[in-house]
Amino acid sequence: MDVKKYLTQIDQLFFFRGRQVKHKICEGLDDAINPVHIHLLKFIQQKEKCIVTDIAHYFSITLSAVTGSVDKLVKMELVTRERSEEDRRIVVIKLTDEGKRVLEKADANRLKLFEKGFSNLSHEEVEGFFDTLNKVISNISDHDEPTT
Repeated sequence: MDVKKYLTQIDQLFFFRGRQVKHKICEGLDDAINPVHIHLLKFIQQKEKCIVTDIAHYFSITLSAVTGSVDKLVKMELVTRERSEEDRRIVVIKLTDEGKRVLEKADANRLKLFEKGFSNLSHEEVEGFFDTLNKVISNISDHDEPTT
């Protein structure tokens, strides 16, 4: 098989199977929580606290789209909005304890999936896969940062 056929098949795997994996990560969580919510929560967790423009910039989406998503997360009690102590015009978004719990469950689901997926591979195969994937991501990324 030529390389272009492999690349097409890889693309299809990431597109179709990636969606399935993302939904499996949400298994056991509230039905209203979807993969997009998990991505938003993960970003907020990494920042510890952020503002709407941080989210919009990172995900390359409009401020109104972020506001709508954050509204849903607030209603689900996964994040809070708080006025900044330094500048009352700024609204800071933070994870709640429930938001942290949801992410812990999603992370546990993700780890289980990866453990299952790599269960029949040797340490060397996993290491080789990681190295190859890192190279591919570096080649298509705007940044040459390793994903370690």
